[in-house]
Amino acid sequence: MILILGSNGQLGSDLQRVLNEKKIKFKSFTRRDLNIEDLAELEKKLTEENFEYLVNCTSYHKVDEVEKNAEKAFLVNSNALEVMSKVCLKKKSTLFHISTDYVFGGNEESKPLSEKATTAPLNVYGSSKVEGENFIITSGCSYYIFRVASLFGISGASGKGGNFVEAIYKKALNEGSISVVDDQIMSPTSTSFIAKVISEFTSNDYESGIYNVVNDGQVSWFDFAKKICEFCSIDVKATAIKADSLNLCAKRPSYSVLDNSKIKELGVEVKNYEDELLEYLTMKGYIN
Repeated sequence: MILILGSNGQLGSDLQRVLNEKKIKFKSFTRRDLNIEDLAELEKKLTEENFEYLVNCTSYHKVDEVEKNAEKAFLVNSNALEVMSKVCLKKKSTLFHISTDYVFGGNEESKPLSEKATTAPLNVYGSSKVEGENFIITSGCSYYIFRVASLFGISGASGKGGNFVEAIYKKALNEGSISVVDDQIMSPTSTSFIAKVISEFTSNDYESGIYNVVNDGQVSWFDFAKKICEFCSIDVKATAIKADSLNLCAKRPSYSVLDNSKIKELGVEVKNYEDELLEYLTMKGYIN
């Protein structure tokens, strides 16, 4: 049985859909069902449950807000993982944890980052995720850490009220113009794809470790935004801006593309982000 934490987010929602389609048994907890900021409650609740796999889709990921709330960030993204891995070790269960490309500070050579690349976070969010990864790795439990990036899923990120694709679509449609940074390059990734990979991993005996789970392709946020508008046939005035001009609290890496060759070597089918985006926009009814 699979236990999902954070089931009402975009990844949790897609994972439930995929598991239902495959008739795989699971149980899910939303934030209302389980407050992971209460570590004692978290340990008690997890100890009471019977599961073979624990999938942690929870995260405090409002990057700029996190910069001002480090204590909460480390509680949710780090300390809670110490509890989860401890329970999984006792139960001899496997922990799936969703991490991020923001564990890296970027790559001046503009070369995709492998799982073995040295972490060097630029912000509190990335630092808290690195610490969470380390708690898992040193716990002794069976685990899969999936590093993902720039997610888009049908339900939208519950903590953010949507996702980048939704924000661009609505702004372009309603205002006719968008301004987006062109000096940050990343790997846009569908949560539907990640959900399918999680399902595949539960059906195979893959080695514990870190896996970059992202779609093929790399793009700037600006070009990604233009592609969204192109697919939706929206005539929009698109202006490229620099990240520094936004004066955001948290610094972002200028290049955080992840190398997904490790999962490909396992035989995982990986689509280009453009194909996944087209499917997403079609499912949302944004393409006639």
